[in-house]
Amino acid sequence: MERPAMKLPDRMSDLVSGRVDSMFNTTGSLLQAARAGTVRALAVTLPERAASAPEIPTIAESDGMRKCRNSDPAARRDNA
Repeated sequence: MERPAMKLPDRMSDLVSGRVDSMFNTTGSLLQAARAGTVRALAVTLPERAASAPEIPTIAESDGMRKCRNSDPAARRDNA
């Protein structure tokens, strides 16, 4: 189900309740929920695993999408 742009708490509520099946967001905003087991982190879109979450694979590692990359500068800062 595609949802219009919403604030993170509303999107997280939709994800946790099952109203949406998945979402893309920054690692930092979802990491606490993933580590608590509230949501499942499938992958990061960085070329390498995120320094802040080395337990989460990259998309290339998780399903072979080798050409997938994230062009968001904020996401790249995570590995600095």
